[in-house]
Amino acid sequence: MMISKGKLITFDGRKKVEISFPELFPRVRAAAAWLRGKGFDSDTVLCIIGKNDLEWIIADLACIYCGIKLLPLEPGAVLAQYQSDRLRIAAVLVSAEFKEEAAALGQQGYTCIGLQELNTGTAEQAGTPHAYAPMEVISYKSTSGSTGLPKVIGHAAAGLSNSLEGTQEIFQHSPRERILVFLPLNILQQRYWLYSAILYDLTVIIIPRSYVFAAVKQDKPTVIMGVPYIYEVFYDEFSALLRKDDSLREAYNAFLASGSRAARFGPFHEFLGGHINYLWTGSAPVSKEILSFYFNMGIPLYQGYGMNETCIISKNYTAHNKTGSVGKLFKGITLRFDDNGQILVKSDFPVCHNYTIAGEQERAQTFRPDGYVATGDCGYMDEEGYLFVTGRIKDIIILSNSKKVFPRSIEEKIETNTGIAHCVVYGDNKPYLVAMIVPAADGLTEGEVKSLLKTFNDQAREEEKIFRYCIQTEQFSMQNDLLSNQHKIKRQKIYQQFLNSFEELYK
Repeated sequence: MMISKGKLITFDGRKKVEISFPELFPRVRAAAAWLRGKGFDSDTVLCIIGKNDLEWIIADLACIYCGIKLLPLEPGAVLAQYQSDRLRIAAVLVSAEFKEEAAALGQQGYTCIGLQELNTGTAEQAGTPHAYAPMEVISYKSTSGSTGLPKVIGHAAAGLSNSLEGTQEIFQHSPRERILVFLPLNILQQRYWLYSAILYDLTVIIIPRSYVFAAVKQDKPTVIMGVPYIYEVFYDEFSALLRKDDSLREAYNAFLASGSRAARFGPFHEFLGGHINYLWTGSAPVSKEILSFYFNMGIPLYQGYGMNETCIISKNYTAHNKTGSVGKLFKGITLRFDDNGQILVKSDFPVCHNYTIAGEQERAQTFRPDGYVATGDCGYMDEEGYLFVTGRIKDIIILSNSKKVFPRSIEEKIETNTGIAHCVVYGDNKPYLVAMIVPAADGLTEGEVKSLLKTFNDQAREEEKIFRYCIQTEQFSMQNDLLSNQHKIKRQKIYQQFLNSFEELYK
């Protein structure tokens, strides 16, 4: 394996460990030897169910070493949905934490292998690393399809390399960087930072989501990779401190009044561990209020855009940032818009040419014969080359008067009030829009919600006004399946579950 001066900080069991990659690689080769000893090779597909820890990381790197195609899954996944002529699962690697899951899979006839078993191999018997062809699958990734069944993408080695090289080219990460990753490693884009740390001698901190706030304080990251939700939480918590601490609030107001954008507001910088260079986000839109807050604090929050089928499409970065945009096009990307304003993307280094598993309709709608990938997002590009995303095509609400509305743009404006946890707009084929409001845990009263919506309506276009609303006290969460693992609302699920509440607003 290559020589790397980078480091990994993660959990080994319950203990947090810091290990250099030269120290880690013998364990990776030992795991690779064990896997090859079982007859697994570049024709093999293995699933993995686990958490962000050292065992998961070793298994991933060992599979890459052997050319084994890894398909990470979340606990509870129905494996039968992934078996097809194009994808044959040989076995499932399972963390000890998911013993019940392993037992259930075993009863279904699947071979389950405890991740700890990979520690019993002998590094000297690993053999040589697998050599990947450019369009050879390096890993599979699964996403939910519109039919409720999973879609599976085989990510090509060349597409992965292009993303790693392109990110390093624009950000110029140095060996001093300490990059914090806390979203699940079954999201391939999160593992990019592990691979970047190996290639560019960085330190990567990989932890479960539940440890993110402790890690910000203890591990002193210079870069945090996160979905918008986490930055909203940081904002809310610091805002709560400002309300409680008079001297802090005075210092904050004085800092803003100074108009300085070259300096950082020290207390907030310390709040984030004291070493942050910049913050990275994507996966969902970020409100302008949140973006502006971080930039006003002297800590840039760079928004980007991509999808599983294309990887990184665009990114804001140092000296090339426009608030509200998702940045300039990544290297090797060609972009155009169809007649509906949908963003179409072609890459010199495509992730794949089609789904490995998906419905025929989804295949045809997404992967075009001319090599372009239909993103499902609408947007535009300004005269300076910055890309803006306005909403999802499938989410467009068409009122009975034929006016088209992007619900997410309305919801974002309403959710800028920290007393609102979520807003969901409804009204397809209706004469006007209605909304479901989910107040934050200690959020707005009904009277305050009414006043907020009146203020919004006074400034909104006629077709965007919210004429009636209902308040939902049940918080949306991943546990009740109303939020995705990236904290996006599951719109169709919410529409279905609360259909009667929405329809009552038209009576």
